[in-house]
Amino acid sequence: MLAVRNRTKLIVGIDYGTTYSGLSFALSNAADFKDIHPWTKYPGSSTHIAEHCHKAPSWVAFKDENPDLDENAWGYQIEPGMKTYAWTKLLLDDQALATEYDDPDLNKAAGNGLMRLPSGRTAKDVVTEYLKGMHSMYKKAVIEKIGEDKLEDLPVDFWLTVPATWSERAKLITRAAALDAGFASRPIDRLSLITEPDAAAHMALKSSIHHVEDLIDVGTGVMVCDLGGGTVSSSADGTVILTLSGGKCGGTFVDRNLYKLLSERFGTAFTDLGPQHVGPGSQFMDQFEMHKRDFSLDTPSRKSYKITLPMRRLVVTPEIEKYYDPDFNWVLLSKDDMKSLFDPVIDVILKLVKDQVDQVKRDNEPRIKTMCLVGGFGSSPYVKERLLEWCSEQEIRLTTPWTGA
Repeated sequence: MLAVRNRTKLIVGIDYGTTYSGLSFALSNAADFKDIHPWTKYPGSSTHIAEHCHKAPSWVAFKDENPDLDENAWGYQIEPGMKTYAWTKLLLDDQALATEYDDPDLNKAAGNGLMRLPSGRTAKDVVTEYLKGMHSMYKKAVIEKIGEDKLEDLPVDFWLTVPATWSERAKLITRAAALDAGFASRPIDRLSLITEPDAAAHMALKSSIHHVEDLIDVGTGVMVCDLGGGTVSSSADGTVILTLSGGKCGGTFVDRNLYKLLSERFGTAFTDLGPQHVGPGSQFMDQFEMHKRDFSLDTPSRKSYKITLPMRRLVVTPEIEKYYDPDFNWVLLSKDDMKSLFDPVIDVILKLVKDQVDQVKRDNEPRIKTMCLVGGFGSSPYVKERLLEWCSEQEIRLTTPWTGA
């Protein structure tokens, strides 16, 4: 049970991400990052291998579209076969200016539950529904930690993360969604927005696990590289963020590349499959997610990644059998296939990072000597390996500090 003293506030961090979202909280008198409590018991997580993980999938399913649901579902409550909505975060800033770092095929990703909206609902409506689930869970989590009686009189400061390059309109929509979901509904509460790389910088530079003096050489700069699901942001300059660059080229675009590859190989036998078969929450995507987390440069060259996917309309030929095992209904992906899914995304990330480093040099700011890698996509072994290779060439130290919402 957390000890609450007079004038203490509760600080709650809400990380609404493109693919996964998390929530953490701590009292304002917390002495250390170890006193931050990332919530791990998400509704429905006990039925998944990810039980007690720090984040839940950013998925929503509505009961009026799923007859088996008594109420709307979110996160780990989503089951294979449900009509589900994902990547909705990328639709909140529909007026954002395109950047050179954006995935060029982003708008082709609609379908299979990705970046599409239910009839009669806006992106804000879908996000609000997801955040309602987060809010309900937050109240239960805090009551479990400090007690319901103490929560009644305890002011709460909510901090909601947003991408660095979002427009003011998108930020207002996101804030409105959080308010409509129930956050900061009392006069004593407050809801503020913080950019994702800014939040990451505070975490990375103040984490008790990686002390600042261990990270920063005097007179040099630190870059915080926040690799999220749908966006990538990079910030630099020691303890102060001077410039922000971002692009829609995060980890979700590895999934998009998979859809593109299999569409080319299997044609309508794949593209005609509904979201319940190949969309978010499907067995197919759950298995692919496991393979994404496992893939690295150390993967044996002859290894074949197998993903179960019955395709009844597939005409099996000797050529098709290179990529599909009809006896077990397995899609077969080689190491080179996996590289082809990751590399275009990582190449764009490396360009963004290089451009940021070059900009710091042009501005005569302290030389970047350390890069802090945070964000969900940054936990990929292959992503780390590619970035480490680049950082070694540039004589930049790569570190991956503790992460939380």
